[in-house]
Formats: sequence, C-alpha cells, structure tokens
Amino acid sequence: MAKVGISKLHYAVLSTEDTPTSNPVYGTIKAPSCGIVSAEVTSESNKVSLYADNMVWESEVSMGDINLSLDLADLPLEVQADLLGHTYDSTEKTLIKKSSDTAPYVAVGFEFLMGGGKKLAIWLYKGKFSEPNMSAQTKGQDTEYQTNETSAIFAALKGGGDNTGRWLYAKEFDANAATDSFYTSVPLAAVTQ
Repeated sequence: MAKVGISKLHYAVLSTEDTPTSNPVYGTIKAPSCGIVSAEVTSESNKVSLYADNMVWESEVSMGDINLSLDLADLPLEVQADLLGHTYDSTEKTLIKKSSDTAPYVAVGFEFLMGGGKKLAIWLYKGKFSEPNMSAQTKGQDTEYQTNETSAIFAALKGGGDNTGRWLYAKEFDANAATDSFYTSVPLAAVTQ
C-alpha cells in the first residue's frame, strides 16, 4: 500500500543497554511537538559473490547500516538535548553543547497513514543521532518555510532472547483504530532465563 501521510513522532532514551541475556531498558517515552514532515528509513545490504566456472557460484547478503532521516517542522532545544546528550536548562530556556557530549542510544517511533484505510506504526530500537546542520535564509518577498533535518544510525539489538537481532517493529492498524497504546512502551519480547 502507498503511504499518504506521517505523524506521531515518539522517542525514548535507552537508560540500560541490552546484553545477550537482558533486554534494553528505556526511559520515559516522549511525544514532542516537532511536527514530523517526513521520515526515511534505509537499510543497506552488503553483497558479496563468489565466481567459479564463469558464473556466480555462491552469494551472500548481510545487513549493513540502518539509517533514519527525519525532516521536522521544529526541533526544540529540549529535544536536541535528549537526542544528542547536551545540557538543557528549562528555566532559562538555554541549550549548551560541549565537544565532550555523547549522544545516547534512543528508540524512535512514528506512524504512516496508508492508502486503503490503514495505518502502519513502527518502532526503531537502538539508534544514535548526529548533530544536525544549522542553516537559514533571509525572508524575502515570498515566505519559504525552512525545516529541520536530523539523522541517526540504528543498530540491531544484541540480545535478550527473541529480541536478538531486532532493529524494527511494525504493526498495522485500521484507519479508525486508536494507536496511542502502541506508544506506551517499546515492544520487546520477554526474556526467559
């Protein structure tokens, strides 16, 4: 089905990283008022072929980088602090960026409105955002909106039983179905010892 819209950006900072025997632990899930304009998830594949007898004898494909590009109407200072590991003072409304700051791992969720009366909600499990570029141009005779682009590289989960290797979780809903409960937690399988 074709995608016709996007909404409901959510994120949660990873507070305890996953191990081969335990799930990751996420902090509070936040739904920022960023206005998601577009999102692109790309997963690269590494392909290698063995040639013998003048033909492809064997081939292998493995997962490469998983990239998320977001275009947002707004990228509030508080959200930048959460996603990039900077310091935000809510009283003074200030953001301080230091070269020693380290971006945390985060989970990111949002949903696509699909043609045919469906919604597709997704969670990406473990990614790090890179510092967004800052650019703007003067206001001329015709106003042009200037949005905020940011990107992250995601990794598969290391462990936790059935969660090993997971990098994306998607769920389909009917167009009229409420999806709020999908964003109350990052969906993980239980780990059995």
